[in-house]
Amino acid sequence: ILLVVLTPIFIYAFDASTINVRSVKTREAVNTLAIAADRLYNFGGGKISVDIDLPSGVQNYLIANKTIKLYTIIGNGTGESLAVTRGNVSGSINTREGLQRVYLEYLDNGIINISSI
Repeated sequence: ILLVVLTPIFIYAFDASTINVRSVKTREAVNTLAIAADRLYNFGGGKISVDIDLPSGVQNYLIANKTIKLYTIIGNGTGESLAVTRGNVSGSINTREGLQRVYLEYLDNGIINISSI
């Protein structure tokens, strides 16, 4: 009987932990990209690379205007992690799970291009 009572509690705790890890990782990823983009914007040029660690469940992204956003499956819904940059950004990144290197370059037109291999 004790096992029947405790099993849902353990499942809930595991789900809550997974949701928290995904939220933290996506928030860290967008913040890392925004800080790097702002650094290039403040310098007025250059190229840099940063490493981000994406969790499982990242479904899509938006890198446009002054917005970096990741859409992640969280529980039964979708969560968003958003960062706003000082300068305009554009580009694309892989949404696969794990550590990846992302390259940022300040282009001649003043846009910061964000890309991953």
